[in-house]
Amino acid sequence: MHRYICFVFALLLANMLASCDKDASVKEAIIGSWVSVDQADTLVFMNEDIFEKNFHPGIMERFSYSIYRDSITVQYSGSYYILVLPTTHKFRLEDNTLWIDFSKGCFGFPKRIMEYYSADFQQ
Repeated sequence: MHRYICFVFALLLANMLASCDKDASVKEAIIGSWVSVDQADTLVFMNEDIFEKNFHPGIMERFSYSIYRDSITVQYSGSYYILVLPTTHKFRLEDNTLWIDFSKGCFGFPKRIMEYYSADFQQ
């Protein structure tokens, strides 16, 4: 019985370490500029905590974010000084395409799945 418990614990630990490593690689890959398919929206991920989004031509607003597995939690922290609760959304990052599901609502974003392409990608 003791061996069984140790084996289960080892599997859980290995799974946790693998997911942490995956989260770290996604956080690194997401940094940069992303332009929506219709080119009406631009996101600039500055670091692993902050991104900026264009609100009006020439005006970028700041958001804080965190990534956990397949979810991104977003909170407005820009110049309007209003309290906006953080919201969590499913996202997917593949090669040079980023999808974020804002269909349940997020301050500053349309209620739909947004598709972005890397503006930093060199072909």
